[in-house]
Amino acid sequence: MDKCCMPSIALIFGGRGHEREISLVSAEYIYSLIEKERYSLTTVFISECGEWLIPVEGHASPRNTERFTEEVTLARHCGNAGLLLHSGFIPLDAALPVLHGDLGEDGTLTGVFENAGLKYVGCDLASSALCADKAYTAAVADKLGIPTVREVVSRKGESTSTLSDRAEETIGYPMFVKPSRLGSSIGAACAEDRGELMCAINAARALSDRVLIQERIDIVREIECAYFSAQGETVISDVGSIEYDGGFYDFSSK
Repeated sequence: MDKCCMPSIALIFGGRGHEREISLVSAEYIYSLIEKERYSLTTVFISECGEWLIPVEGHASPRNTERFTEEVTLARHCGNAGLLLHSGFIPLDAALPVLHGDLGEDGTLTGVFENAGLKYVGCDLASSALCADKAYTAAVADKLGIPTVREVVSRKGESTSTLSDRAEETIGYPMFVKPSRLGSSIGAACAEDRGELMCAINAARALSDRVLIQERIDIVREIECAYFSAQGETVISDVGSIEYDGGFYDFSSK
């Protein structure tokens, strides 16, 4: 296919969030699957400083981040969304963001795409923001009548000791402690006593300004499935069963 007729896609990865290393692994896998003869691909690396960078020549594998040296900006030019660089403009048809957790899946990038009028793969802004915060997700689920576990959410300015008191009174041991605005496993810990609880709260607070504490329940089976919708077509994947060693599905298990 003539390169000028190919759909132009930006594969975006990296980022300033706590899960940037996982983003590199995911992006490398997706990069290997993209049919380069069908799509005009631009790989974009967001550095820890927040710079948007592309390789000087062509696209490069996400694992070769040292090749990403030319700074770009997502912008609109002559009615088209794309990447603005010193030497010109790269028009884009869509963005494929592969960032995890904070400053990635939380609506931050989604707002940038929507402001530029660029199509993208992923949830819309409202869904991203709500689902990235576990406390908000639980509140919405409760409002919709979906069963949730007992929980305690930290309050602004609340001491670790006071939060521990509330958790003990409301939930009791054992309980899970998680950063509210982060991925599903980084910073998560199971507390069996007050000492572990206070340590887990302090560790979670180092990653998120709000902490979520939930009761631990016995799980018979943990399942997951994927949902995808585009142009009126909906695809739901087969249901998968998650199996792992250890007390819970932590970062190492994933």
